[in-house]
Amino acid sequence: MFSWLMEEKLQKDKSCSLSQLLKCLKSAAEAKGWSLERRTARMKEREKKVVAKCFHGAGIVVPIDKNGVGYRPLPETPGTGVFVAGSVLSTVKRHR
Repeated sequence: MFSWLMEEKLQKDKSCSLSQLLKCLKSAAEAKGWSLERRTARMKEREKKVVAKCFHGAGIVVPIDKNGVGYRPLPETPGTGVFVAGSVLSTVKRHR
């Protein structure tokens, strides 16, 4: 998003300096309601709920019920779960 704004401003006005470009970008982002912050308020709020970090850095958020147990529904059906478990077992048996 930020690079798109820079290209748009540079195409319109080739003679602007870097400080003017930054001012133009900030004003354009404010006009469109976009945030140029590195971490928005929603991102900071979400970081508080993260229970495990992932390789991409966003982390995993799992809702916790009143008993303190976290539950996150799986996007798979029980049938595909059984199929995957069976595939793993057959692979393990072949490699023994």
